[in-house]
Amino acid sequence: MQQVALEPSAEHIRQVINKAQTGGQLKEAGELVDGLLRDRSFKLPELGLFACLLQKRTDQLTLDNSRTQLPWEFGDTSTDRSRQR
Repeated sequence: MQQVALEPSAEHIRQVINKAQTGGQLKEAGELVDGLLRDRSFKLPELGLFACLLQKRTDQLTLDNSRTQLPWEFGDTSTDRSRQR
């Protein structure tokens, strides 16, 4: 999907999607694609590509967020008995 040649305006949309780092940014990218769909600004293959990229980015962010360590997973090696189970 990343290697498909696109016209400059479509390439800009792809970059916006790929640069999304938060759920809010991803939501904005989705709203942008929704607007393009309503306005019929691009052909169906390009809109399909945008939809696939949005889903892929959503999955990546979800996976990245699920991999963050919780405070109790940092491997505390203290010998304080009150902190041991």
